[in-house]
Amino acid sequence: MRYAVIDTGYNSTRLCIYDLFPNQTFRILGSQKSFLRLGEGVKEGSPISPDRVNEAEKVFKSFRAILNKKGIKDVKLVGTSAFRYASNGNQVAELLSEIIGVKMRVLTGEEEGEMSAVGVLNTLPVDSGAMFDLGGGSLEVVYFDSRQVKEVYHFDLGALKLARELKDESELRKRIRSELSVLKPIKGVLVGSGGNIRAIAKMDARVSAFPLKSIHGYVIKTKQIGKYSKVLMNLDPEERENLPGVVKDSLH
Repeated sequence: MRYAVIDTGYNSTRLCIYDLFPNQTFRILGSQKSFLRLGEGVKEGSPISPDRVNEAEKVFKSFRAILNKKGIKDVKLVGTSAFRYASNGNQVAELLSEIIGVKMRVLTGEEEGEMSAVGVLNTLPVDSGAMFDLGGGSLEVVYFDSRQVKEVYHFDLGALKLARELKDESELRKRIRSELSVLKPIKGVLVGSGGNIRAIAKMDARVSAFPLKSIHGYVIKTKQIGKYSKVLMNLDPEERENLPGVVKDSLH
């Protein structure tokens, strides 16, 4: 059967259409992504702006048109950090739900982390270790063992959110180190997920002239990521967009 998932986060929203087979395997047929930036300017208790809501309506109507054309009725609609932070998050979720005709499920940080981990465990040959999902508005870290989720940690440390709140690099690093001090050592592999991580992997692949059709499962050394972090901290958004492999709006 054919299904669809719409995932709307702090920075972007994506429609993904796939086939699910009787043996519970699946095949992605296509996806469409839009950088809505619903969380832009949103702090705890402040609203999603009218401009962002209007833009979201347009995108969701285009998604609805695609679903109608494909004849897809089974749709899962989820929202993450932007809806959790905003004072009008529930109202915006209801508005977008009406357009699609399915009630949006606003995930808790822990649910978001667990779902990301399940996606990793079902699509990569990993057994034990930890995965982190770095989004625009939050960070989730999940420990897994024998391909089973064991512990989930949620932090309000999204890349875009922190970039707006803290301009000083030393303060940024201090905040991150302080909050992540609760984490324990990792035994096994470390898997990264989220648009920011994909952008860095694509950039590394282009710099290395590494031929690939999909970035999924790409391996990059932490030492190399450390080098990129120093470079990126000194570039403005326009300069980052010109880096090889980086898609506009993915590293803001």
